[in-house]
Amino acid sequence: ACAKEKTVGQVFPNSSQAVDCSGNALNTKRFLVSYEDGRFEVVNSENKDIFVEKYLIPRLQQVRRVEYDSRIYLHKENFDEKSTVSTAANAPDNWGQTQVSAPAVWNSGVLGDGIKVAVVDAAVDYSQPQIHPQLSVNQAEANGRAGIDDDAHGFVDDVYGWDFAGNKPQPDITAGNDHGTHVSGIILANHGTGPVLGMAPNAKLIPVNFMDQSGGGSLGAAIEGIKYAVSRGANVINASWGGNACSDTLKEVIASLASQNIMFIAASGNDYVDYDQSGPAYYSYPAVFNLPNQITVAATDSNDYISDFS
Repeated sequence: ACAKEKTVGQVFPNSSQAVDCSGNALNTKRFLVSYEDGRFEVVNSENKDIFVEKYLIPRLQQVRRVEYDSRIYLHKENFDEKSTVSTAANAPDNWGQTQVSAPAVWNSGVLGDGIKVAVVDAAVDYSQPQIHPQLSVNQAEANGRAGIDDDAHGFVDDVYGWDFAGNKPQPDITAGNDHGTHVSGIILANHGTGPVLGMAPNAKLIPVNFMDQSGGGSLGAAIEGIKYAVSRGANVINASWGGNACSDTLKEVIASLASQNIMFIAASGNDYVDYDQSGPAYYSYPAVFNLPNQITVAATDSNDYISDFS
């Protein structure tokens, strides 16, 4: 029997509802397209009708799902500035590391050796003294020719990582958004080059920026960043951000990481919401996804109580 032909309504079921789970308007000029063969791309168009007519219909039988792009943001409102490796003037007390018994783990020899952590976030300052020794080097590009995609995977000169907001290897870190550096420092700041004690000081960092300096970015760019991290061999992907976009595409991409033994770490958010008790209008994604390869992380204070914002 012949396979049944797909329809636009099957692959783009929410085409008439350009709002997220909280009723916020989505970007009707940017579309997330997932293909049956695993490819993903973000497509820009003048409007939905032109996108459907000129892009989707000619490729309809190869496409699995289409969604509107949406805006997501950093969970940054309440992070402790004195803990960030980019601004610390004095040594922090590192009480968090003590609270989770990290020194005992370090003393037993568990330091993150052989693990690559992708921080899919805002820009990371590659030159920061506690971060630079931790960078995972893409040897093909580091030893290749400038201006050439030496490893033929679509990114030119990505020696350390990629900036999806600016479509370039080196992000702009001059405008004051240090969230990516802050998060990277918590995870793996080098113990020998500064005051912050990274949780996994022998792990290697793959920095992936998809946000502008205001702390916002598109869901499509975040998904592209996740897929890039996979291509660079990440074992863990950290995502300290969220939004109201209840995206099946995002959930599917995160779930697919399990088959490659990749853990996905999400931030629970800074809105003081109990997701088990609240309705979908209050949810933040990807925090609320219930996936076997995902850990959603809340914040506690120095007394080990949940923080008043978390």
